Amino acid sequence: MAPFDLKKFIRSNVGNAVAISVLSLLALVYAGQNWTPSSYGWALKHYFGASDTGLISGIPRAERSDEWAIATALTQATVNNDFERFNQTSIYNEDLRSVFSMPIRDWGLFFKPGMWGYLFLPPHKAFSVYHVSFIFLFLAGYALLFQRFGLPIIASYLLSGTVFFTGYMQFWWTTFGQLASFFPWLVLVLLDGARHPKSRALAFWWLASATMLSAHFYPPLFIQFAFVGLIFLLVLRARIFNLQFIVWFGMAGGAALLTMYLYLRDPLLAMQATIYPGQRISSGGGEGLRMTLSQFFPLLNLHEFRPLIRPNIPESGVIGSLFFLPLLVFLNYRASLLSNNRIPVASLGALLLGLFAVYMWMFVDVPSWLGRIFLWTRVDPHRMYFASGMLTLGIALMLFTKGLFTLNLRRWIILIALNAGVLYYYKLETDELAFEQVFVELAFLALFLIPCMLSVHLRNMSFRITLLIASAGYGAWAFSGYNPIQSSTAIFARKATGVTQALDALVEQAGGRDVLNVPDFPGATLNGWGYPATSHTLLTPQMDFWKKTFPDLPAEKRQALFNRYANVQVSSAVSKPVLVRADNVWVPVESFSSILENPRTLSWATKPSTTYLKTLGSIDSLKCEEDELTLSGWAWWHGKDSEQHLTIVSDRTVRESEFKIRLRYDVASALGEPTLARGGFIIRARLSESCGLEPIALCAISTDASGIRYRLDNSNAQQCPE
Repeated sequence: MAPFDLKKFIRSNVGNAVAISVLSLLALVYAGQNWTPSSYGWALKHYFGASDTGLISGIPRAERSDEWAIATALTQATVNNDFERFNQTSIYNEDLRSVFSMPIRDWGLFFKPGMWGYLFLPPHKAFSVYHVSFIFLFLAGYALLFQRFGLPIIASYLLSGTVFFTGYMQFWWTTFGQLASFFPWLVLVLLDGARHPKSRALAFWWLASATMLSAHFYPPLFIQFAFVGLIFLLVLRARIFNLQFIVWFGMAGGAALLTMYLYLRDPLLAMQATIYPGQRISSGGGEGLRMTLSQFFPLLNLHEFRPLIRPNIPESGVIGSLFFLPLLVFLNYRASLLSNNRIPVASLGALLLGLFAVYMWMFVDVPSWLGRIFLWTRVDPHRMYFASGMLTLGIALMLFTKGLFTLNLRRWIILIALNAGVLYYYKLETDELAFEQVFVELAFLALFLIPCMLSVHLRNMSFRITLLIASAGYGAWAFSGYNPIQSSTAIFARKATGVTQALDALVEQAGGRDVLNVPDFPGATLNGWGYPATSHTLLTPQMDFWKKTFPDLPAEKRQALFNRYANVQVSSAVSKPVLVRADNVWVPVESFSSILENPRTLSWATKPSTTYLKTLGSIDSLKCEEDELTLSGWAWWHGKDSEQHLTIVSDRTVRESEFKIRLRYDVASALGEPTLARGGFIIRARLSESCGLEPIALCAISTDASGIRYRLDNSNAQQCPE
């Protein structure tokens, strides 16, 4: 092994030093402003009623609930818990060591570099540092990896930004995207031939451990890392595979797996025996052509961040870029593949073979035992888009750096026609979108007319420059607006709002009991805010708790309901525990609290009434279908009392009715009256006859605990004249 030449290293890395210095400066600005890509603003606005959500730009995304309702909320809970392992702020006292990495102050923090800020910075500042560290690792790491494929320094950073602004990375950024930031560094450590294998193996052990423990423990992605990394090593430096390399890095990989197991042993063993996620075994097949086409036509399955074929935006994300299609259209295949010293056929073949294997698993209904070779039985085919995207990118890099291109008007027309034809068929014919939606995409492709018009000897160079700039610009235009810029100060300051004052009032009205049992708060949001609540995200089952809570529930039923990773929500809509989705269980609020127990009375009258003081309260919704009437609104009721009453005046005859309390934080917040939170109601009534075509005319009059009567707004004037 040649001695390490420091001067040569510095000379050859001046450009990288400048680029990394710029990235570091931008990261300092980002963290200095307490910015994050979190969508927690959604919880602040829609659940906690905050008027100032700390949103700097963009839109918080409801579909990123695994971040704002779980990961961020549990981070808040960890801070509230003084960074201890077991959550003393939760009624479940659950283990905060889990598949969602938390800044717990234990030995595992050594492998969570992004969380070291929690040791000496305020939580809001450390949270921002945590998020920006992944952005820095991603942009710098992929640029350095692309340089191994032969890209110049400036080009490598442009392409790194292009990959950053792809659907897969942006839509999954706060989970899978953060993990993907480690991938290039793992490959770079393995490729580094300048240092002794012992030191590299030690670095690989720490880095691999950090990959598994720093963000989100997700084995399907780690398995793809291993497969793609192996292909990249074969392509970039196949000769490193000697006995010494295999021994040292085999030991390092094994040590990383052991480190992960020692740290996550308890939650992993608990999850292994669950019904969901349990030990899911996948077989091949099930993916469609349209998702794969979106690697080459990135907005094929999207419209203004609205999914066209998937249930939500993240599921529509692939590593799709404008970088791919022009390469395939303008490549001179004969000159590039048949000429000497051009594209290395063996390396290209390895990438193509790897991509073929991935596509086989994604598209073909192959038996599961075939996937066991690469552990793909643990990877659902629709989760293979990291592997397919990275291998496609590897092929594109090989073509970009080694290929020759034919730039002429005919090929440019083919590029435009191909793009327009695919978009027309799928987005205009199939999804019936307006043609204007494809204009901007075609405008980016029009840039490739420039190299076609230059002198022949300038075309290849100008094409490469155009491709890098156009693909980076397109990615930023198409995907940079998905994740918001959210101030972390608002996430951890958690100023009192009308909603939280109402929640505090509910706790006080319940006799000061600490446990808050209210519907409609998802994930761990209540616990993150500081409330011990039954509604919570349980990353591992809490079977003893459920046995104590529902002792009469048959053991088999209890296992089927609660032996799972579950977002538990108390609900007024169910009278017994119900499995709503594989990871969502509703439990009746009455099993935990009398907070919605209704002592109020309801009566129906047919004669108009004028005996009320003034109009206060509101009928917000009135629906009648067949013979079922549904009425909801709020009245001037502070707390709840048996003296509170509601009279409905209508010319319709009612056979039976149901009268329930509905929590109205919006009313309590808007009027500055926290005790009005339980002033909401919902009534479901059966009429003696069909609703008919005429609108239902009714009036509602509430009586408060002092006997004062109020007419509710939106009441029919004939039934309750002024």
